[in-house]
Amino acid sequence: LVGVFLMGYNTSLFNVPDKTIRAHAAHSYIDDIAWQVVNSMLPIGALCGAAFSGTLADKFGRKKMIMLSSVINIVASLVLATSYYLTQLLFGRFLTGIASGVSTVVCSAYLNEISPIQLRGAIGTLLQVMVTAAIALSEVLGKLWIVHPNWRYGFALPGMLCIVQLSASNTLLESPKWLKQRKQTQAAVHVLRKLRGLQTFASKSDIPMQLKRHSAASELDRDHMRSGVDPDFVSIDQEIEEQLLAFSDDDENESDDSNNATRSLWKGVCEQKVIARIFALSVAIHMLQQLSGINAVFYYSNAILESVGVRNTYLG
Repeated sequence: LVGVFLMGYNTSLFNVPDKTIRAHAAHSYIDDIAWQVVNSMLPIGALCGAAFSGTLADKFGRKKMIMLSSVINIVASLVLATSYYLTQLLFGRFLTGIASGVSTVVCSAYLNEISPIQLRGAIGTLLQVMVTAAIALSEVLGKLWIVHPNWRYGFALPGMLCIVQLSASNTLLESPKWLKQRKQTQAAVHVLRKLRGLQTFASKSDIPMQLKRHSAASELDRDHMRSGVDPDFVSIDQEIEEQLLAFSDDDENESDDSNNATRSLWKGVCEQKVIARIFALSVAIHMLQQLSGINAVFYYSNAILESVGVRNTYLG
């Protein structure tokens, strides 16, 4: 969750201490146009990071991509915290955007793939809550970064968090879905069992790849009870089997030709009213989110409130 948290934190990082940064992060005061370009580097970098991260995550694994985003965040923090030139701010902000884009795609996919099926929706909501909380925290801490040179510590904080995350990366498990895609089924089973708290039962015989029917499951529970094995473990094993089968179904769907999938999507939108309504509603929600100007609030609310006569823009 560090990468997702930092995406929200970095979004509003430049807002409250904007004057201090503009006065001290370059040899001369950064004018309005240049400041807007600096802020725009974050979404541009995020677009670039999100564009390639999915392909790389499928090739190298979710764990390595999460570690890569941490490394990029560390480099970005170093560049920004030592900034004395406008080009440093631009480059550092761009790197921060790349890390944010990678984290948005990879972390959400990773958490979805390691979560129990019944908790995926809740965990997906947790990601959005984390981003929102990070934006709020960034605004609160902005009061500390107003004073020169404290703003440099604000830029260094993401790097420090990522160093902690990298130091603990040996405890990070690879995505079981990715392992399944790479034909490492036993490794995927081991990861799922460990995530479900069954690491002490790793020596148990291999889990069959076909789901038992519910009627047979109850009989199996009785057998395990007679043999002294807790049926809860059997229930979890069945959940693991279901998740592996779901991964297999996903693999079959993803293996379809992308051009055919695209044509099927547009054919469904054009021919089925239900799909067309869902598609139109999804596009409209995203458009309204952007057209509402919420990003301008994240980047410039301090300057906006000051321009309308609010004396204490921090409280505003």
